[in-house]
Amino acid sequence: DKISLIAWSYGTELALSYSKQFPAHVEKMIMCGTQGPDDLFMLPGQWDMHLKKLNALFFVAIGMLFDPGILVRQPFAESAVVAVIVLGKPAVTFLIVLLLRYPVGDALIIAAGLAQIGEFSFILAELGISLHLLPAESQSLIVAGALISIALNSFLLRAARSLATRAGATEPREQASTV
Repeated sequence: DKISLIAWSYGTELALSYSKQFPAHVEKMIMCGTQGPDDLFMLPGQWDMHLKKLNALFFVAIGMLFDPGILVRQPFAESAVVAVIVLGKPAVTFLIVLLLRYPVGDALIIAAGLAQIGEFSFILAELGISLHLLPAESQSLIVAGALISIALNSFLLRAARSLATRAGATEPREQASTV
C-alpha cells in the first residue's frame, strides 16, 4: 500500500524523512515550506510571540464575522439566541448530570461551565448557511450570542459555585476510571 503525504512547516521534515526511509510506500507528496525541529522547539520565546499573533488573528477574524448592528436590528432574536445558550443549554446539561446521579452542586457547576458556545458553532453556522438551512443573518446572531455568553460565563460560574456551596457541595470531583 502506498500513501500520499501533505505536509507543511515541521511536517515537511517528517515527510521527507519518511519518504527517504520508505520510498516504496510513498505515492505522492505535497510540501509547503520547511522548518526543522531546532527552529521549532528550541525557541520558546518565539512560540509565545507566534501564539499571541494567532490569538490576535482569531479575534480579528471573529470581529469580521460580527455585525454589531444585529443587536439593534434584531434585539429579540439575539435575546432568544442568548437565552438558548445561557439558559437552555445549561438546563439540559443540568438534567443530564442529575440523571447520571451526580450531586446537585456538581450539576450546577458543570451546567454553568457549559453555558457558552465557541468557534465550532461558527463552523456549524457557516455550514448551515451554505446548505440553505439558516439565513445569512444568523451568522451574526450566533457570533453575538457567543460573545455575550463568553462574557457572562464567569459570572454564571461564580453564581453556580456559590449555589453549589450553599447546597453543601464542593468543586466537581474527578471520577476514578475503571479500566
